Amino acid sequence: MPKSQSTRLNITQNHPDFRLEPLSEQPALFKLEYLKKTLNLIQENPEDLQTCTIKCLVRGCYKKWENQRIYKSTSSYRAYFRTSHKYIDLKAILALDNNSESKASSSQLSQPTLPSLFNKHSGQREESFTINHFKRLLLSFIVNNNISF
Repeated sequence: MPKSQSTRLNITQNHPDFRLEPLSEQPALFKLEYLKKTLNLIQENPEDLQTCTIKCLVRGCYKKWENQRIYKSTSSYRAYFRTSHKYIDLKAILALDNNSESKASSSQLSQPTLPSLFNKHSGQREESFTINHFKRLLLSFIVNNNISF
């Protein structure tokens, strides 16, 4: 009897030579090192599901998701960032993710620059620029670029 596709995938992922995809091919939350994915130990039965552990790397956060599927969607991690790390600009991260999908041949992921964070509409200055808005943007820039202060 032929093995199902999921069983073949489990056997492949439980092989000792199996490696995670390179960082450049992972979603933006992993590329920008907000999250880290590590493989769990190989299962004794090669037909069992191979899992990984996802760890949040934001300073002061100790959230860890254990026994996750290796190629799982990142929507639950994005929801976690929306609720627990509100100061991180998820829209900019998702825009980087969408740009990298549309430009599959792009070799380098660029960090958002300070002017691009202040100008929402491609070079147009926002009229109602408040001090609170400036503080949020500045904090977002500092956190996104791992600048210590």
